Amino acid sequence: MSENHSRELLENTFGGSPPTGCLYCDKGAKLVIYVTGLCNQGCFYCPLSEEKKDRDVVFANEARAESLDDILREARRMRALGAGITGGDPLLKLERVVDVVEALKKEFGESFHIHLYSAGLYPSEHFKRISEAGVDEVRFHPPVDMWRYFHPALKERPEYVKRYMEMIDAAKEEGMDVGMEIPSVPGEEEGMVAIVEYAFSTGLGFVNINELEVSHTNAEEMMKRGLYPLEDSAAVEGSRESALEVIQKALSSPGRGEGTTVLHFCSAYFKDAVQLRERLKRTAENVARDFEVVSEDGTLLLGLIEDIGKEEALELAERYEIPGRFYSIDVQGRRMEIGAWILEEIASEIPYRAYFIERYPTADGLEVERTPLN
Repeated sequence: MSENHSRELLENTFGGSPPTGCLYCDKGAKLVIYVTGLCNQGCFYCPLSEEKKDRDVVFANEARAESLDDILREARRMRALGAGITGGDPLLKLERVVDVVEALKKEFGESFHIHLYSAGLYPSEHFKRISEAGVDEVRFHPPVDMWRYFHPALKERPEYVKRYMEMIDAAKEEGMDVGMEIPSVPGEEEGMVAIVEYAFSTGLGFVNINELEVSHTNAEEMMKRGLYPLEDSAAVEGSRESALEVIQKALSSPGRGEGTTVLHFCSAYFKDAVQLRERLKRTAENVARDFEVVSEDGTLLLGLIEDIGKEEALELAERYEIPGRFYSIDVQGRRMEIGAWILEEIASEIPYRAYFIERYPTADGLEVERTPLN
């Protein structure tokens, strides 16, 4: 990986180098695989969409995946250098995870970095299986009501927390990079500190603390708890401040000692303006046709003519001497996609509706904006 990483990533990482998975995300080089939407934890802050939440469906980035080939195809579309396997709770579908990991490693090689998120309580054999399949990094996400029991100073803790700790130890023994990843929930600072202190005491590789965000599916539960979004963002008021307060307190903690646990704050801005934007740019640069222009935000810019048949489109191309590589005809949709610079010149002369459009380079080609040209 290149050492040229974003300022946002580096300035919010403390105590060492960012987790390897984060370095790939920073470059937009991680394929996001929702291996299932099923999960038994019931976290009130879960942001999954209705399309995924509590449904046993698989997505590769924004594309529904019905097979391993669909996942590999999406990885090639974006020239992925790694993958993040998430959910839901991925290990509810252990065999599916193993199949996906093995397919990715076979197709792209051992250097293809794979990290996996895990929330539930699982047998140690699960971690042996995923390690043998090729998972490089595991990020544990215990439910919020467990956090405070992780503090190493506690003499007693619930049995299920002890078992969770044993599970983390089992993952470490398999040689994978292991850390914790939790959201920054205002009011739960004590629990967040406990997680960090536990990581220090056991030598975990990292703790990622994510800025909490409001989504369509979690908004009601958030507001019940007095958690509201900022005026200009989906990020929750006070979430950033809570995370940085916990991190600064931890950096001066006696429990830190000479440990190597890295602390990282992942902001909502990083996820949208860096991680997603870089992934879109990476994909767009790979899939853009000769008549599509890649914007600074990673969207595709082009011209569109609607309600035009194949013969009319070919006649138009011949009349204006448009090379074949600068347009595409969608017969079924009665559309002609064309270089925007060409359409701007001829729009006023043609009897068809013409638009300048901006869309994502994703499999669904979601349109962001359209501007009439005639």
